[in-house]
Amino acid sequence: MSQAIAFDTHRFVKNLTANGFTEAQAEALADEQAHLLDSNLATKSDIRELRSEIRGAKSELELSIEQVRSDLEVKIEQVKGDLEVKIEQVKGDLEVKIEGVRSEVQKAKADLLKWMVGALTAHAALIAGIVAGMFRFLG
Repeated sequence: MSQAIAFDTHRFVKNLTANGFTEAQAEALADEQAHLLDSNLATKSDIRELRSEIRGAKSELELSIEQVRSDLEVKIEQVKGDLEVKIEQVKGDLEVKIEGVRSEVQKAKADLLKWMVGALTAHAALIAGIVAGMFRFLG
């Protein structure tokens, strides 16, 4: 890093010596202070360099995000397609089962109709027998 700010070491040494420091102590502190300022403060150039690095990282991150977005869209379409196929399979299976139930209901209706016709025929024969018996008994 280049010198970040102007530091008046002469003024710093004068102020310290005026307040009880020896000149050697004041100069040592001034040198250390100047070194700390040079090594720890950012210059405009440092900030420009950092901004440039951040812009580069931002661009890379935006590209990565776009790639992830694109990959996710492809995967979503694949999952959507798979789900549509599975839904059609389930729909087909349900239609087969519904037809099976319809067939069983039709068979049950036919069996019930046969049973009712048989029961009605038996009742009609019973009633005819009772009527014939009453005619014989009365007649």
